Amino acid sequence: RGGVRASCAMHPKVYKVLFTIALFFKNGFDFLVRWVGPLFVVLALTLMSACGYVFFAGTLPYVTPLDTPLGVAHCAWAMWCVFNFAFNYLMCVFTSPGISPDVVEDEHNAAMLARLRTEAPPKRGQGFSRYCKQCRKPKPPRSHHCGICGECVLKMDHHCPWVNNCVGHNNHRFFTLFLLYLAVSCAWVAGTTYSPYVQRVSLGVSWSGVSERATIAFTFVITLSITIALSLMLAWHLYLAASAQTTIEFYFNRWQQAQAAMRGESWSSMYNHGFKTNFQNFFNATGPFWWCTWLLPTTAGSVGDGVVWLTTRRNDEYHVSAGAADHYV
Repeated sequence: RGGVRASCAMHPKVYKVLFTIALFFKNGFDFLVRWVGPLFVVLALTLMSACGYVFFAGTLPYVTPLDTPLGVAHCAWAMWCVFNFAFNYLMCVFTSPGISPDVVEDEHNAAMLARLRTEAPPKRGQGFSRYCKQCRKPKPPRSHHCGICGECVLKMDHHCPWVNNCVGHNNHRFFTLFLLYLAVSCAWVAGTTYSPYVQRVSLGVSWSGVSERATIAFTFVITLSITIALSLMLAWHLYLAASAQTTIEFYFNRWQQAQAAMRGESWSSMYNHGFKTNFQNFFNATGPFWWCTWLLPTTAGSVGDGVVWLTTRRNDEYHVSAGAADHYV
């Protein structure tokens, strides 16, 4: 029994050591991603430019000669896709996802901060902490701390190394449209490159130091692979947009639904206002033609400021107390 007690007494120390090791590797990974992020952006731009060169200099003139009306229309369609995926990619890279704001210094917030600092974190499946110990300030609803960015991101979905940025409230729309237009572009390039690749037709294009055959083969394989991968990601993010969720919230909501089902009840996210409203808010598309204007390039992000959220529950406008939400700046 004494040996068992000694062994049990060691458990907290062992846990602390394992936690320290895990935290060390996590911080190391975050540091690595933070510093190699720009390299991912350069790599992405290089791949897109290289495949674009093969398409416009070789595949496009082969499929539809540019001196024909069909060739001009084909070129215009291709330029529309290129402009949109390039525009949305750069907007996603250079647009801040939205950072949790500071609070006004007054007596009300002093009491609120004191309460939040000592507030016990919610149990699993019951919500998220309302105070960030790293940033030392309250977290608005739907915001989460990103260890790579070192900030609390509004309506955080994930950190994407390919854009060297977090995907959050202000740039999630750009990220989704980038996936859409790049997937369509890659599918188009792969489809038009397949015939000359199989028939071994000379397109008169090659990268420096690479044979023409290898250039066409690589373009076909990489664009086909990207099409498959991005199509899956696009379907996921369109689902999130239509259901008013983020990737982080999806797992929390699924847990809530499972718990409600065990009680014989139904459960729905408080931010879910229905497909049409969710879709319009996410893509900032309004008016009678919202079903097509969401595809147009614009510098506007999703609707709202990312701090205050309307919910479907009565007397629960902010998901935190109305007084606390009113004091964000």
